[in-house]
Amino acid sequence: MTRIEAFVPTAMLFQMIADVARPHKARLVLQRFETAHHGAALSVVEATPLAADEYLCGGYEVVYLALRKVPASEQDWSFVDREAADLLEFAGARQRGEDLEQVTIRPLARKTNVARLFAATKAAIAAACKQGVTLNGQLYPKIFYAKELEARRSRLWVDIETKTISARVVG
Repeated sequence: MTRIEAFVPTAMLFQMIADVARPHKARLVLQRFETAHHGAALSVVEATPLAADEYLCGGYEVVYLALRKVPASEQDWSFVDREAADLLEFAGARQRGEDLEQVTIRPLARKTNVARLFAATKAAIAAACKQGVTLNGQLYPKIFYAKELEARRSRLWVDIETKTISARVVG
């Protein structure tokens, strides 16, 4: 178990997260960092596809599926370290119009309790996606992409801030 890298539209990803969270009774935690428009915060939201709007509009950058506990408050900064073994992290996946950022999904701890969550997430990604992306001219056959991206003129990137690595799907 290492990590999953994929290009998946944000709404589609949050539908997958909701489907994975439900049978495991996992909770959804959103994290944002200090920006000019938003203060840093950890927010617990219901694991539904509607959480995608909160994620995008609220300036969040990271999503956690939490198996057991959730942050005690919006500023419970020790939460991630304290509960790492019970967290599955989704970093990225922000979308602005046709621009789509890669999502990286990984358990936070080496000794983890989220192996089943990770396996269910990987199965959901594999069912909805194809594999093979070219990044800056180099093929990465293990990176997934949503099948619907083949027909769209989406711009894909790895780093939303610098947009230095562009991608295209291999169809």
